[in-house]
Amino acid sequence: MPPRWRRISSSLAYSALVAVVAALGYLTFQAIGANRGAREADTESAEVPAPPLIDLDSFAIRQERTSETERLNVSFRVRLTSIGGVDCNVYIVARNDRSTPRLWAVWPPQDEGGAITGGGHLRAGAPPMGAPFTLTSDWTRINGSFDHPPGSPPFETVIIYVVGSKGEILLARPFTI
Repeated sequence: MPPRWRRISSSLAYSALVAVVAALGYLTFQAIGANRGAREADTESAEVPAPPLIDLDSFAIRQERTSETERLNVSFRVRLTSIGGVDCNVYIVARNDRSTPRLWAVWPPQDEGGAITGGGHLRAGAPPMGAPFTLTSDWTRINGSFDHPPGSPPFETVIIYVVGSKGEILLARPFTI
């Protein structure tokens, strides 16, 4: 091949190589942009979980024993995470589900047919019969106590329920003793 044609063919091959590299660069840029757009759309469409309505803090349990009685004292602080106020009722249920028969107690004490069933569970949608208070963004200390039958197995779990004025459960938090 004459040198002139060799230069032309080399020049065309080089130009074709540059065009292929430029096309691949363009396609890569487009693919990265499409991925980024899809991720941003997913991020925007993904729901951010709402913060909990109620904060609970400083949970503490103290057991008192004398020769005649046993008592379980429960204390905690609770507050609303938003501005305003919500009328609520609180129930504290202490349970031992491994004993036979099952052992449970509730604070404040409930009459037959109250918001707590005979098995020690909260009735969903039951009219509020707990300790009433208005939840605000300020901390409120709640103290409850249970008489424990002497000689019976100890309570193993304490469950704190905060129930709204219409019977909706705003907070149900178990604690192992």
